[in-house]
Amino acid sequence: TAFRELDKAVEIHNRPERRFYVRTYKGEFESAVPTINDFIGDSFGLIFIDPTGLHGFSYDATASLFVPRSREVLVNFMYDHFNRFVQHPNEKVRDTIVPLIGGPDWQSRIDTSLSRTEGITKLFRETLKAVGRFDYVISSRIDKTESNRPHFFLAYGTKSSAGLERIREVESKALRRHSSIRAETRREKNSPGQSGLFADESLPNTG
Repeated sequence: TAFRELDKAVEIHNRPERRFYVRTYKGEFESAVPTINDFIGDSFGLIFIDPTGLHGFSYDATASLFVPRSREVLVNFMYDHFNRFVQHPNEKVRDTIVPLIGGPDWQSRIDTSLSRTEGITKLFRETLKAVGRFDYVISSRIDKTESNRPHFFLAYGTKSSAGLERIREVESKALRRHSSIRAETRREKNSPGQSGLFADESLPNTG
């Protein structure tokens, strides 16, 4: 049902006559990799991977998306979920998220000169860089709306210095916007009865 609703919602944006194509895929992300590669072909590809909840993904199954020189990637590293469940007693849970930072021996490879958060995200960047053969991998920390705790990190991998420069410009604008939303949310929380700059429905649901 969810897929049918998605397919219907995006179909109106499919414009083959203008060489603008929208494609949907019903199934697991990893099983869609060959289809995605065929769709991109030799074109430039900016790939956004946004796992949900505790679900990570396998680099073994997805590495072919990253390796071509013309590919860049944005990955939502759900740090809050990872931090809470990385040592979960259920092995299946661990098996889906631990590969994102290099496998079960990740703790022995953490940079101990850094904080736990910085060490984990650095290892995540290094793992993504190696898998995708990227020249550069950077990440932006996105805090929870109502606290100074990290919610997720948005990582960007590229083989182009020009791409790195451009993403930094976008990052600066986006983080300023996020900061203003967090500040407004706190003012509204501390001032009950006062209307804020943004309507409730316009605020992102970041937990």
